[in-house]
Amino acid sequence: MKQTQTQKKEEERTKMPSSIKMKINQVTENSEKLSSKEKIIELAKELIAYSKAIYPEMFEYYGDIRIHKAVNIPDTCFINFWKAKGLLTETKDGDWTIKKNYELIVERATHVAHEMLNTEKEEEVNDYSILEEESVENLAKSFIKFFESLNLQENIYKLGAVYYQNFQEFWESIGIKDVYNTKGSHRIKMNQVENKIRELLDEKAKLKRKENFEDLSKEILRWAKAKGLKKITRTHLEQFLIKNPQCDLTYYEKPVMVLEVNEHLHQ
Repeated sequence: MKQTQTQKKEEERTKMPSSIKMKINQVTENSEKLSSKEKIIELAKELIAYSKAIYPEMFEYYGDIRIHKAVNIPDTCFINFWKAKGLLTETKDGDWTIKKNYELIVERATHVAHEMLNTEKEEEVNDYSILEEESVENLAKSFIKFFESLNLQENIYKLGAVYYQNFQEFWESIGIKDVYNTKGSHRIKMNQVENKIRELLDEKAKLKRKENFEDLSKEILRWAKAKGLKKITRTHLEQFLIKNPQCDLTYYEKPVMVLEVNEHLHQ
């Protein structure tokens, strides 16, 4: 059967370790010596360098960084690296087993390699200078100004809510392109800013709703007077709202509106 280009490429990769085996020194130290923090980091760095040589495309930064997820070392790299290190052997059943007493070392070094890769990617992709310099209050106000500049404030004030995409667009605008993988103190401050944004928007939404209610009550009052009504009922209000679908009242605001308009009609 004719091999596909992908299969050929994968086969070449699985053969690569033998050609670069001289660059990967087999482990000669005992497990006790290898378990130090320095040795674990050294192994992790070696695993990263090896993985980048075998799978360079796994570590490229794509144009649309928003679809980025955490970087994971492919199984092919993991198997071939530790095999070349002499710490991984294949069983008769075709499975892989780690050399006795070295299990924790392999596990820790692989974990550290993943952590280092994602920290490296996060630092290269994100610019945290504005997040670090500005206060939570100022960043929250900047968010609102950002959306006002895009003419999206009406929707946000009306809903009184912000969606993940809204936050993501704002963070990207100040240099944090990879929101998904932002961690630690930066993530904590971002959460504080997002909570403050919700508070500010809730205040603005309530104020906007109050202004809209007052404007609408004046409009309904003019409509009632034009019809010669001395008093309006809930039915009258519903008739007005059907003819003016752009006017918006919640279930709880409707009885309040009836009372408000009637109070002015009696004056």
